[in-house]
Amino acid sequence: MAARGHLKRKVLRGLALKWALNQGFRIAATDVALPSLKTRADVAACKPEAPKRVKGTTVLRAGQTLLIECFHGGPRAGNEIPQETLLSRLAELELQKAAHEDAMRRSFPTLREGETLFPEFDVYRFQDAGSADYAALMKEIDVLSMQVHHGTKLEKLARWPAANLRYIAAEPGVIQCSELPAGWGLLERHGAELMPAVKAVWRDATEMNRWTLMMRIAMRATQSAAEFGSYVI
Repeated sequence: MAARGHLKRKVLRGLALKWALNQGFRIAATDVALPSLKTRADVAACKPEAPKRVKGTTVLRAGQTLLIECFHGGPRAGNEIPQETLLSRLAELELQKAAHEDAMRRSFPTLREGETLFPEFDVYRFQDAGSADYAALMKEIDVLSMQVHHGTKLEKLARWPAANLRYIAAEPGVIQCSELPAGWGLLERHGAELMPAVKAVWRDATEMNRWTLMMRIAMRATQSAAEFGSYVI
């Protein structure tokens, strides 16, 4: 059973890497070490920005960053099952969140990023609308989500401000929307493809942390290339 689970996770990682590349994240790798968190990201990716001239100086920026965690079983496997009351409350808040975001899509179309392959799943910067009610709602979701995922790998990744977008990749039905960490999206496997089921919420990430993540991705990709080369020489 353990071997089967490992194989499923490996397949999901491959599909997640393919999905990230299809979304324009041209720098990507699987099993990326994150020493500061003492863990590894299943898939990490970066969409670097082209150099820009600002007042006569060439400015380089890390660009958008992405993390994807893969689950062949529930994300709470190996951890204490959270209280059902927390999940129930999160489900209620998710419905309120969806209503707020639907209204903001109609009132503030400029919040749309418009850079994804699937237009219906484009990223929206809802926090830029300046809604106090939405901010309070998201704060409560963040707090409860942290309680649900306390002590897990997901909590570590959620606390590190390096990824603008975070997704979980899983088989259909493995995880419910209310069980996702706050702001995370969901990619579900359908055959040999991953399809977006829940949009990720855009999160601002510091320039330094995004550069750090891109460097870790490049190091892992180089290591993978070297390991592959050792077999074909």
